[in-house]
Amino acid sequence: MNAAPRIPDDFIPLVVYEGDVHARAPASVRRDAPFAGGVERPEHGTLEILIVENDPQISMILKDIIEFDRAYRVTAIAADLAETMAAIEVHRPGLAMIDMHLGGVATGIEVAVRAIEAGVPVLFSTGNPLPFPVPELALGCLCKPYTCYSVAQTLRIAEQLIRGHKTDLDIPLELELY
Repeated sequence: MNAAPRIPDDFIPLVVYEGDVHARAPASVRRDAPFAGGVERPEHGTLEILIVENDPQISMILKDIIEFDRAYRVTAIAADLAETMAAIEVHRPGLAMIDMHLGGVATGIEVAVRAIEAGVPVLFSTGNPLPFPVPELALGCLCKPYTCYSVAQTLRIAEQLIRGHKTDLDIPLELELY
């Protein structure tokens, strides 16, 4: 009977998506990045993200997906308006990913309004998007269920838009830009 092969300590698994990852990635992509398709950011720091999600399992999965790329860091996870505003005051994130249906007193739209008033760009993340765009509230909407690729690509696109650049990146099917 053969023993299972030993996996080296420095082994990084290759994440495979539909299609060729390298064909989707722009020329500035590091091929040795920890996340296939990770973008080099020598002139920019880490984009700090606030997750507003009332489901603890979804918020932890989303946090893990986001932080798989070292260019992004989740500063806080909030479940309602009060927690969101406290997190914005303390952490001043560069982006808030907000679920539209929080299940509490305030909706995701109300939370987005307050985040925008505080100067934090918003990206909706929901399973039930609005039937119409709301560009005054958010950059767009990432629809659940999403994949690791769609989250990472959406963050790259959001970062470019926040910095005032046009994006030439492929837009994931799960993302609707406003």
